[in-house]
Amino acid sequence: MGVRVAEGAGLENRYAGNGIVGSNPTPSAAFQLWPPKSQVQGQSGEALVARKAACPKCKRFYSLRRLPTNFKCADIICDFCGYLAQVKMTMRLILVSVTVAMVLPWGAMAQIQRGAIPFVGCPADGQTGPIKPPQGKPKVVALDGVSAREIAYYKGGDGSRVFAPRGWHCRVEYGSGGSIILVTPTSIDSASVQQPSIHDHAVQIEFHYGGTSGRFGVAAYASRLFPRVAAKFIERVESESLVPAEEFALGPYANDSVRYADSLTVEFTTPANKTGLGTERSFAPSQDAVRGIAVLATSGDWGMSILRVRLGPSMRRVEAAILKLNKECMQRIDGC
Repeated sequence: MGVRVAEGAGLENRYAGNGIVGSNPTPSAAFQLWPPKSQVQGQSGEALVARKAACPKCKRFYSLRRLPTNFKCADIICDFCGYLAQVKMTMRLILVSVTVAMVLPWGAMAQIQRGAIPFVGCPADGQTGPIKPPQGKPKVVALDGVSAREIAYYKGGDGSRVFAPRGWHCRVEYGSGGSIILVTPTSIDSASVQQPSIHDHAVQIEFHYGGTSGRFGVAAYASRLFPRVAAKFIERVESESLVPAEEFALGPYANDSVRYADSLTVEFTTPANKTGLGTERSFAPSQDAVRGIAVLATSGDWGMSILRVRLGPSMRRVEAAILKLNKECMQRIDGC
């Protein structure tokens, strides 16, 4: 029995004798296979590789999984490291020859890799008193080059939610104007949620509701991030004269780099040891930059959600996946 991995993106097949090989058959690397106890005639190549082979990338046995038949250009995936491959099988008498061709680069795996991540209920406290952590089912999501073992879905009883690293602690503070959900590696007290006291790694989303007292927060942030789109909303809130007009004339954050994904979504970075949108609320400046996303909701009473993520250089892949998952939820009217 032989198994070969041909790295490359070519998907054309060339017929050689009674076998099928990829258009880019070299260089190659060998799978490690557990010896079969019986003949494998009649077994599919995908099932054989998933049962008997170690992942060529991380070398782990029992980590390869078959993908559904409707996935294009790939048949198996390693649920530990994300290795993605296509399986081709030909029969020669009673021998099975399996060719596994790498068909997508690492960065493209996010389009088809899916996994179930755990639901974590968060304690909440605020205007009407404490709320017990809710219970929920695991959430199936598309993962961006990371394992499902690295991310969890955190949610409070008030509805606040965020994707963040798995195994961390969470807490929600809420009121009539909005809410904040904070997730950190260590336990959290209420003071940490409201004050800029966190210098280490953390993930946070704050929500502002435009139909309540949260309209002041929506208008203030919109004046700095979406001044044209929200001009009439800002003018209406400012005309109430309940907040100094200067709050709506601060302009862009001087230290931040900003990229507009669309007219209602902005991606920002507050540099290390600098202040900006990333260091408002719970985050204090530190040696690591803060990356984040702000989304303006213009339907109904309007609203604003702001995500802040600081995970450091060692967790760049996880950070990118968390930003992507949260962005998709923040842009949806019904959330996640």
